[in-house]
Amino acid sequence: MGNRIWLKIWNAKPPRTVLFIINAIIALIMASPILYIVIRAASAPLEKWKVLFATRIPLILWDTLSLAGAVAAFTTVIGVSLAYLVECTDLSCRKFLKVALTLPLAIPPYIGALTYIIIFGKRGVLFSLLGSSVIDIYSFWAVTFVMSMFTFPYVFLIVSAALRKISANYEEAGRSCGASYSSIFRHITLPLIMPAVISGNIIVFFYIISDFGAVAMLRYTTFTSSVYFQMIGKLDRSGAAILSILTIGLGLIVLLIKNQIQKNRAFFINPKSNRPPKAIKLEKYKILCMIFAVVVMFFSIILPLSTLILWSIKGILAGAVTVKMAGYIMNSLYVSIGAAAITMLFSVPIAYFKFRHPSKITTLMNNMCHLGLIIPGTLLALGMVFVVNRYFNWLVGSQLILIFGLALRYFSRSLQSAEASMSLISPIIDETAYSLGKRFGSVLFRVILPSILPGVLSGGALVLVSSMKELPVTLMLRPAGFDTLAVRIWVQASDGFYTQAAPSGLLIVIVSLLPLYFLTKKEKGG
Repeated sequence: MGNRIWLKIWNAKPPRTVLFIINAIIALIMASPILYIVIRAASAPLEKWKVLFATRIPLILWDTLSLAGAVAAFTTVIGVSLAYLVECTDLSCRKFLKVALTLPLAIPPYIGALTYIIIFGKRGVLFSLLGSSVIDIYSFWAVTFVMSMFTFPYVFLIVSAALRKISANYEEAGRSCGASYSSIFRHITLPLIMPAVISGNIIVFFYIISDFGAVAMLRYTTFTSSVYFQMIGKLDRSGAAILSILTIGLGLIVLLIKNQIQKNRAFFINPKSNRPPKAIKLEKYKILCMIFAVVVMFFSIILPLSTLILWSIKGILAGAVTVKMAGYIMNSLYVSIGAAAITMLFSVPIAYFKFRHPSKITTLMNNMCHLGLIIPGTLLALGMVFVVNRYFNWLVGSQLILIFGLALRYFSRSLQSAEASMSLISPIIDETAYSLGKRFGSVLFRVILPSILPGVLSGGALVLVSSMKELPVTLMLRPAGFDTLAVRIWVQASDGFYTQAAPSGLLIVIVSLLPLYFLTKKEKGG
């Protein structure tokens, strides 16, 4: 009876016991920090919940939602406007703008925030020149503006892709009815791209509620920064766990709302009738639209990059780059390569399991492995601290905790790349190999792995770059005295030593340009 149920679960194709155990262990490892946070929060004294709800939580919730909502709205306006101008009009330099407007993604928001503090802060360039602050860089609207300048490309990229898929037939039908371009945009184009707009909007919203470095540098309070300071500053683990569980709950609610909205706004486009529409002539508005694009580029790319370069030169001349810098680079590479290696190793069995043994159990395991994608770094690191202190106390103070923390944080990115490659490998290949007498290990390592290796390596490279930029996980899990480039930026910027922080920031930006280069290269090739 039990064997029959087991076969039914796997559609008569049950996995090998070893493969199932390996996948179950990996899934539990990936989900354990979050599961332990839930357990820790649930076991916290009721009085602790009451105190936090009576004092801190309402204000933190308002601050988090207001910032995330404002940035999401601002980036939607900027991203949709620029995507429409680049994809649907005769705006000058469109090919250049397609690439240039993605460059802010190469600047981690905490480094972008650093450049704005250098210029507009109380000890910044403008204050030194004018004797007073032009704007309060730590105000709500200033924080909203800074965060928007480095996150609008998420909306821009997704909406641009959606606009390229819309057939000219829709526009022509509207024009034949006498509708103006503005009317066509409101009643035809906008509804068609609305799922893409919502997706970009949600990505930005999640990014803001999960970001730590930029909001902390700009002295703004959100759930993630509160978790960090509750843990590090007050050493209050129960309080940090409660704030963490509320952050996770907030994210899940937003995700459910997004899925419901997109479900009610489903559109299907026939690829056979997909003719690109003719570029709309901007005529007298062309200069105005170009000014808008240039202004966005100035505040999101030119100003922060030029500031970073100039202050890096200033720092180098002042002796900021020393032998210790090489140590920070080596530390960054060491933990990043270690994290990438773990994610590549784990992604192969998980990806194979998903496509060769689909079931509800497989889906559950796969979702557990993708938790790092939606859980803020501070929360994941907090969960790691709980698990290690409780079950692996001998690991406390070692670099392995940091490496595993980074691997858990970015495993989803590596897994997505491996899954994309695995989805192209037909099961017939496995069956043919088995019919020739090959054993499972031989099929996996000699047939499947060579076929998906490019995707696995691409995912590993993405994890490596992401790990070098990661701030909260590194801050919370690093051994004492173990500094990376990201940590040095945080420490030096917090102490006001901007010339010392700038070279490290510039190096991280240069490294971050690599995946963007391959992304734009792929776009051109596709």
